[in-house]
Amino acid sequence: MIIKEKEFESFTWIDIENANKKELEVIASKYNLNYFLIKDTLDIGHLPKYEQLHKHDFFILGHTHPILI
Repeated sequence: MIIKEKEFESFTWIDIENANKKELEVIASKYNLNYFLIKDTLDIGHLPKYEQLHKHDFFILGHTHPILI
């Protein structure tokens, strides 16, 4: 799993790559997120998503997977 955080004046961008279910549970707890909100990231075919919450904005911007031959 790769986590990159970038602080801006009015928000923090948190980029998470290649997290598994257990890691997502830890991330949800650490950042006080509802696990069911972020579980869609495990679905490889999930479309981009935006949820505006009271204290957070949540995005799934892109999801790719290797082409199997």
